[in-house]
Order: sequence, then C-alpha cells, then structure tokens
Amino acid sequence: MAREQSAGDTEPEAVTEIVSNGGRNADGSARMLERWTFEYVPARRLVEKNLRGRVLNACAGKTTLNHDGEIIRNDLNPDRDADTHHDVATIAQHFGPQSFDTIVFDPPFDEKQAETKYDGLHASDMYAALGQFNELVRPGGVVLTFGWNSWGMRSFPAFEREETVLLQRGPIHRDVIVTVDRRTSASLANDEFVRASELRSDGGAPQARPEGYWDGLAENAPSADACDVCGADGESDAHDVRRVRTPQHDARVALCRSCRSLWGEDE
Repeated sequence: MAREQSAGDTEPEAVTEIVSNGGRNADGSARMLERWTFEYVPARRLVEKNLRGRVLNACAGKTTLNHDGEIIRNDLNPDRDADTHHDVATIAQHFGPQSFDTIVFDPPFDEKQAETKYDGLHASDMYAALGQFNELVRPGGVVLTFGWNSWGMRSFPAFEREETVLLQRGPIHRDVIVTVDRRTSASLANDEFVRASELRSDGGAPQARPEGYWDGLAENAPSADACDVCGADGESDAHDVRRVRTPQHDARVALCRSCRSLWGEDE
C-alpha cells in the first residue's frame, strides 16, 4: 500500500501489525473473525487499548467494550440494545462539536454484507459518516475504522495515521483492515496541507476565528462541484461546498461545511 504525497511522489504505508486468523480462545473455542467483530479477541484488544475519555461506538452491534470512561453505543437497528439509533451519516447533528475523545467505526463493509449479516441495515453514506467524525472528535482524539481498505480519515487534513493493522481471515478471504488516525493540528493553504503555524506570515501561533466566521465568508460565495480538501460532493445540500476567498490568498478555495469548520479552528 502507498499513499500519494503533495509533491507527487509516493511513500509506502507501513502496516503496523498483521494478525493471523485461527487459534483458540481461553475457553477453548475456535478464534475466528466473524459477524461480531469485537467477539474476536485480537480486534477487541486493539480497540480497547486505544479507548480514551468519552467514546462513541458508532456501529455498536451487540458486543460491549470494556472502558473506564463513558461509552455512547449507537446502532442503526432500533431493536438493538444501544443508547442511540442514529444514521452515522448525520450523527453529528445529535452531539456537540468535538465532544468525543475516541470514535470506533465498525460498519457493515459493503451492501452485500449488510444484507446477509445485518438485516439489510447500513449507513446511507459511508463517506458522509467520516465527515461527521471529523466534526465530533476532539484535538488529540482518535478515530478507529474497520473495513476492506486502509483509507480511514485520510480525506481530512487534521488527522495523522498512527496504526494500520491487517486482520487476516484465511487464504481465500480478504483481510479486514483497521486504521487508527489521530486528530492533530493541520490545515490547507494553496491546495496543500500544511501545519497551522505555517499559515501565519509572522510565524506566530495560529489564532482561532470567532464562531461562524467561515460560514459568514461562505454565505454569498459561489457554489462548487466538490470540496478541494476532502472531495465532498457539491450537489449535496448537507456538504454546502462554496468557493471561499481566504484572508491569506487572493484565489478562492472550494470548501465544504466540515472543512470550513476545520480551517476555522486552525487558522
């Protein structure tokens, strides 16, 4: 696996750990990664070692996680024993911004899996869900994602990859890929991601803008086809992609609502 850098070259993405399927649990039962991910001991250990502060288990299922702090269990299935039953594509509407230290995202990985294993229930828009987590996790917090690929939170410049773990399922099955991304301080300038401190011409510390500052700039700005940062679809009213003229540059930059919020914090 490799990720493209802004300079056009590539950098290998290191796999932190490879966990082979098989073996036995402490009770003698076969250790296999099946429907309920966190019943699989290696997956549970990986998640629980990363739990800090207030936790959102965004697609909780039936398995509970061990944690000394608060865990909000969300599951789309209204019959599931959970604290909330929100679609993760709009979950940020139900919690305060930056109100979680850890978010765990273990959804059905595709529509076929949702139909065969989860009663057909799945999020309406997986990419939108990642944008919601961008709004909900605090600086220093982490988002753990499970899926068929290693993308995780790469669309959002405030996150840096800490771990990429492969959970092997045997010779004829795809690996489940777990990513751990931490929210750090980053932003966008001239269509490239840079440290927030680099946005200040005097080299000083970044200054926060007043609440609503970026939405004010965007209010009368022209719409755009897609966000220059994360690629969010400009046709969606929820993304509200606008070409904003920034204080640092004469050129307009296309930013969705989530990325305007992110830049507003770091600028």
